[in-house]
Parts: sequence; C-alpha cells; structure tokens
Amino acid sequence: MIEVICQEVLLFGTRLSDLRLVRAATSLRCPTGFWSCVDRFYCIRDSDVCDNVQGTTGQCLDASDEDEGCKAEEEEDEDAQGWINVVPGSTSFSWDHSDQSIAVQTSAYKGSWDKVYVEISHVTAEEPMWLDLRFGAVQVYFRVHNCTEYFFGMKYPSSYRSGEVVEYVISFNDEYMSVIGNEELLWNFEYGGNLAMDTCYKAVQGMSSVGKFAAEDTATEKYRIITKPGRDKLDKDPGSTYVKDFSQYDSVPFEAMIRDTSIQYDVFKYALQVVTRGKVDTKTAIVVEMFTQDSEKSYSFIEIFFFKSAPYYFVDGCTENVIMFEMPDADVNGDRVWTFEIDSRKVVFRCNGVEFGRVKASSSIVENTCSSVLGNGMHDRVEFPSQYDTASDGFRVLCLDGCVNIDRWIPIENYMVEFQWDISEFSFQYTTGDGKNSELTNLIGFYENDDTFDEYQHVATFHGKTHFWVWIRNCTEYWIPLRYHSSYDESGDSFSATFTFHEKYASVLSNGELLWNFYYDSDIAMDPCVETINKYYSNAFFYYGRGKDPQDKDKFRIVDSPNNDTELIKPEPNFKDFSEFDNQIFEEFSPEKSLEYDFVMAPLQLKIEIDIPESSNFTLRLLDSNGEKIGSIEIGIWKVAAYFLITPCHEGVILISNPEPLQNTKTRIWTVEPSENTIVLRCNGYELGRVVKGSSLVLDTCDDIFGTKVNSVSMKSAIPVFYRVLCLDNPNCVPCLAGSFMTDNGCVKCRENTFSGPGASSCTSCPDDKASPTGSTSIDDCYYAPCS
Repeated sequence: MIEVICQEVLLFGTRLSDLRLVRAATSLRCPTGFWSCVDRFYCIRDSDVCDNVQGTTGQCLDASDEDEGCKAEEEEDEDAQGWINVVPGSTSFSWDHSDQSIAVQTSAYKGSWDKVYVEISHVTAEEPMWLDLRFGAVQVYFRVHNCTEYFFGMKYPSSYRSGEVVEYVISFNDEYMSVIGNEELLWNFEYGGNLAMDTCYKAVQGMSSVGKFAAEDTATEKYRIITKPGRDKLDKDPGSTYVKDFSQYDSVPFEAMIRDTSIQYDVFKYALQVVTRGKVDTKTAIVVEMFTQDSEKSYSFIEIFFFKSAPYYFVDGCTENVIMFEMPDADVNGDRVWTFEIDSRKVVFRCNGVEFGRVKASSSIVENTCSSVLGNGMHDRVEFPSQYDTASDGFRVLCLDGCVNIDRWIPIENYMVEFQWDISEFSFQYTTGDGKNSELTNLIGFYENDDTFDEYQHVATFHGKTHFWVWIRNCTEYWIPLRYHSSYDESGDSFSATFTFHEKYASVLSNGELLWNFYYDSDIAMDPCVETINKYYSNAFFYYGRGKDPQDKDKFRIVDSPNNDTELIKPEPNFKDFSEFDNQIFEEFSPEKSLEYDFVMAPLQLKIEIDIPESSNFTLRLLDSNGEKIGSIEIGIWKVAAYFLITPCHEGVILISNPEPLQNTKTRIWTVEPSENTIVLRCNGYELGRVVKGSSLVLDTCDDIFGTKVNSVSMKSAIPVFYRVLCLDNPNCVPCLAGSFMTDNGCVKCRENTFSGPGASSCTSCPDDKASPTGSTSIDDCYYAPCS
C-alpha cells in the first residue's frame, strides 16, 4: 500500500493558496493532530470525524468491519419539545423548506472548530446540498454548497455562555437564507446578492424534502423541524459611506511591481495603494507582507483574494478567518485602486476611495493577538511576495490629507484640518501672523475614536492683549495666562507656539522659549487629567480661528519633541512676615461697610476662618472719592484651584494653587499690598501674584486704580470676611474704631476697665473705680463690679 505524506493543513487562519489538498486513492499518513478521510482525500483536525475511518493520531486505517467506525450508533429519541438526538451519519429528516426551518442544539464552545454539517438531497443534481456551521474562537462561520464560495463569519449570540446549549435555526426564504442563534438573528444571505455564487438560486430551488446529518457533524446534539419564524429579516448593514478623494494624487504615478524586495516606508504614517487594471483573474491575490526593522521574517501579512463570486480580505494575526465583501466597481478606466491605511489600532481597506472593510484591534470579532500584531515595534518596510501576490499591477506610497510629514509645514487653508499625530512621540507646532491682541482662538483636538469627534481631548489657545491663554480640557478648570515670549515683536511678526505632551507634564514653547510646564498631578490639575492624557491618541484636527480667515503666514506641522522644555525654573515664592501685627485686631467686614484709608500706603488684610466651600469667592471693591466703583480684587475658589482677578488690570482670571491655611487652624489671611505702581497679593505671607503699572502683562486701563485714585473699599462676599489695615509708615492711615486706640503699630483694643470712641489715640479709664470689658466703646460700658 502506498503511503502519502501530506503537509500540515490549517483550514482556518491561513491563505487558501497554502492549502495542500492531497488527492489520492490511497491511505494517508497525516501529521500529529490530524486525521485522514478516505472519502475526502485530505487531512483534517483530530476533533473532526470521518466516515469509515479508524486509527490513532498521525495515522488512519481503513475500517471495513461494520462494528468498527468513528461513531457508535445511538437510538433516536424524541423528547417532549420535539427534540431528537442526532447520530451523525445516520440521522435523517424530512421537511418542507418553504414553510419549515431546521433547529439544532449544540454546546460546542468557542474555538472548538466543531461543526454542524447537514446534507440535503437535490432533485436534479447527484451531489447533495450541504450546510456547514463551524465554531471559531471569535465568530461562528457558515458555508452553503453552491451558494457561498467560502465561509462567512457571524457574531456569537449575545446570550452565549461557554458550556451552555445554544439553539441555532436555519431557514430558507424566497430571496435569502437566515441563521438565528438563541432567538437572535445573526445572518441573512441573499441568493442573488453580489456575494452569492451564480448557482445559488438553482441550488436552493432544487432542494428536496429529505436531509441528514452527515458523519462529519461533530457539534449537533439534537434537532427538530419547526415552523419558520415570522421575523428573520436582518436589516442590511449599510456599511461605510466614508469616501476619501484621492484625485489630488492623480499626478503621482504608480510604480511597476517590485516583488520579493523590501519597500522602505513607515507603514503607520503613509498609505499604500495597489492598482489592478482591467478584469481581475479569479484565484489571484494582492498580498503585502509587513516587516519590523531588523527581522528577516514577516510578522504579519494582508491579503485580498479574488474568488469567482466575491473577493475576501484577511489580516494575519487579527482576523480568525477570511472576510468576504462585494467586488467594487472599476473606475472609468477599468482600474481598481486598493488602499491600505494602517495604524497601531486598525487596518482600513478602500477601493477607489470607498471603504469596504476595516479590522480594529479593539473589536470583539478579531483575535486577541491583533493589538500586538498592529503595535509590533517599527513598521518600516513591506514586500510583495511573488509566490502569493499575483494580482497587483502597480503600487505607490502616499502621504494623505490626514498624514503629516515630520517638519513639513502644512498651510492652513480651511477652518478645520485633519491629520495624524502620535502625541506620545511628537509635538504640535503652529505659527500665525495673528499674534498679540488679535483675539485669535484655536482648538487643537486629538482623539482615538475612528469615525467621529464625539469623544476628543483638546487644547484651546487665545491670543489676548496681555497674555497667551491656554486651556487643556479635563486638566485645567479654566484658561491659564502665559506671557508672550520675551522677543515677541508686536509689529506683526509671526507668532509660534509648540505643544508637547510628556508622560507626566505638558509644555508650551513660543519661538523656542519655554512659557509653561503643566504637571498632570499638580495642585491646579483636575482629577481626570492623568488618565485622559495617557490614553492612546493618533488622530487629530486643528480648528483654526473660530471664523477668522486664514492668512498666508498661518500653518502648522508635526515636529520631534524638543529637548529644552524639561524644566521651567520657578523662583521661590516671595514671603513677607507680618507677625509684628499679631496683636492687632480684625474687624468684621460687613457688606454695608465702606472703609476709608490710604490705599497706597497701607496693606489691607482679609481673614477667613472657615473651610472654604467649592465655588466660593469674595470681592474687594475699589471706590473713588465719590464712592463709585473703579476696580475690584476678586479671590475665588474652584474645585481644584483658586484664582484672583484684578479689574481693570487682568484680561482674565489668574489660576493659583489653593493656599493652605495657617498651621493647625482654618485661617487664611489674604494681604492686598499696594504701592504707587504695584499691587501685590499674598496669602499667609506668600506672594500669589502682582500687577505692575505699565507692564505688558496688564491692560492699559490698569492705570485707573493706581496713584491716589482709590479712596475707600467695600466688601461683597457670601462668606464671613474680617479685615485690618496695617499702618506701616503712617500710624494715622486709618482712624481706629471705637473700643481701640492708635499706636505706632496700628490700632489696639482698649484694656479692661477702659473705653474709647472712634479715632481715639488713647483709652479713657472708667470713673469711680468702675469696671468694663476689653474693647469697650463708651462710658456706658462701665459698671460697678460686685463685692467679693
């Protein structure tokens, strides 16, 4: 007897051109893990069962004895619901497929590759019609003889649980067949559709009323014939309507095919296009193998294979099986241009600009290895293998609209420009002729969603009169004011800004000068900042100008992350000790009170002695000699940070860290320290910020509150605020209140048994040895103490 050694065959997850079907009327010696079938003439998995075959793994012998076979016969037994036990190779049934459906029960688990295999005799043809349902690791696969040229993938029912029995119902309707799993419609297949073989209509119409479960069936446990379900029409998936216009690249020629030779380019940053001219021969393929930088063996490949009825696409390591699609129409020249766009999360397939499929690493219908396959290090070269690539007539590599070459300036010609940006590797830079005082607003968005901008992270910028403002969504609660770079020329020279997102912080440079480092876990950062920034982002868009027309100087580019933005040196916070005034009393600053004092010569301290609630603020109103408001100093608390705003000096609020209270207290003492040209704001002695008259960082209107223009102040607050005026060089800068008297260090409360009126320079003793409490305001507070 002649033995034939057949190569190992994988019926799924391999290109069809690799199948070695050994056809010989001899016994077969199969590799470990496979069986041979004398009536099939090729090797199959050891989980499958063959007719008239017995033996051990690796070798199968002919079994001629009647009591020897792959399956022991079992008696058919019908239960109360009409379910009948199935004995593969012997169980048969009769039905009227125009009114009835076949229902089967199976507990086949994902990845078992067990199959439901039903043969239905044909009225005219000698060969029966057969239905093949297989259970892969991520999908259920279905094939119908003379209708589908290969297997089609369906999702598992949403109610599927490993080890539980699932009921599948197969129906043949007038125009289509359908598969239902646990009452959930999984698939419709139209006999006359573009994916169907020409013989499908005839094959279905010629089915007889007799069928059986073939010996190859390894999954069916029970079956029953039921009345056809009333609703089994699956709304057709409209597919992608997204079309990319490649006409701008018409001048880029296709290169002649170079096979078995490396083509160097970054797969993630460019798109590969392959052209097939005229009619595409059946059983030919486009095959692109991908390589890492130093590997001699490809780590993955992409294939489009052309059957007679319809082509399929396949991504090695991602798709468990091939995915069929309708053959796209050729263009006016009879050509088809196939585009492959790849990044570390997905592969998008297009023909003549129209998307016909995509493979996403995050999808439930791809293999777990897909993420590592697409994210596999450097992707800097591909090859067209001559053994398999037999359909390609030419190729070209394009940098698309959504692709940005490193260091190549992209003119801003529209309000919104889409591009690709890996924020973990590169920086974004834009330049514009609209600089200081232009009120130009830009939005730089980046996102991971493949199709929409519904969920995106963004950085917004605003070109103000005094500051360049930046806001990072989910990170800063409000706009952050940054100074313009020191060499900025207001005459109209271009303004440039560069944004870099490092692992722990973001940085902003302008014309090469570092303006800001923002740490994602800093005191003024919102809680979601770290998680939001560390997501994967590869797509981006630049929304320019909020309606302003782009100018000639307006452009952007992706650049290598600069190495001079690692540290922004901040000066130590300025501290001033006010402990010498610890014995000076604070008075309640009621809303109806107006306090007159020398605003320029004496600091004002405002004390709060409670835990500051979220979204609280208080405002010191600055009044002129007529009591009219000419400015204000507002201090506010947000959820994660504080702010201050001095009007009319600041263009917007200045964000600061929430100051800590004094040790072991709830006290915060805010100091407003004015002079002829400067106002300094402190909390517990530490400087928070300042405005300087005439500075480029303040508005011109800031002059309105300097000099002697502020005559008095009043308070607007939702929380209790107390005040005191620190008379430094002028002891009489503010009259003392009743119950206190003026000293060289300011107002001091009267001692016990004394009293004073407003503006007193000393306290008066109570007459006749009367007593009074500390801070008494008149003689009426004096009283005779009880006898001891």
